[in-house]
Amino acid sequence: MAIFWLFVYIFVNLTSVIYLGALAMKSIMGIDRTTGIIGLALFAGIYSIYGGLKAVAWIGDNIHGFNGTWCRWNYFRISAIARYSSRKILYDHSKR
Repeated sequence: MAIFWLFVYIFVNLTSVIYLGALAMKSIMGIDRTTGIIGLALFAGIYSIYGGLKAVAWIGDNIHGFNGTWCRWNYFRISAIARYSSRKILYDHSKR
């Protein structure tokens, strides 16, 4: 039964992800769909063989760390602008 679900995962999930990725590459960059499918499959294979879970964890940690830092920086920047600027100028629309 496990072999069956492995084949279902490979032939349904992975192929749909690669196909949809190739469609996105076609609409964004104009790359041919077949070339995109082959390129994504090769990239995923090479990334899995040479990087594995260590590379996935490293990339994930760095992206989430950067994203969290960026969001906190923008939150403090926007709150500082709202705190130190005149609210009358920002929100008073009666003097038009």
